[in-house]
Amino acid sequence: FSTLFSYGTVGGRITLASKSAIIQADAPAGTSADALSVIESRTAGSGTGGDVSLTAPTISLGGNVLSTLQGSGQSGQLTLTADSLTANQATVSTATFGAGNSGRFIVDAKTISLNE
Repeated sequence: FSTLFSYGTVGGRITLASKSAIIQADAPAGTSADALSVIESRTAGSGTGGDVSLTAPTISLGGNVLSTLQGSGQSGQLTLTADSLTANQATVSTATFGAGNSGRFIVDAKTISLNE
């Protein structure tokens, strides 16, 4: 279990880049969403949410990758760039809890594998 957060009234940008791979370990089957590994930029209030960007030839996600806003601003953009993208029981989203707008979710990958 690992956590990488950026909190604030204006979200901080989270950028992970690798020349080989970004791997977020898969949790054992039946693990609750609250106990999964998290990469998240979370903003509260009327500010703009922070962007989350992951770039590598191989990206494997097994937890939560989020850009969220609680308030009236706009959540940040979430960008995944890879030759190979795998999501194993992962939650990847931009979301707004309030009057604000959700940010853009961009995927640029040659191959994508989504597993339950």
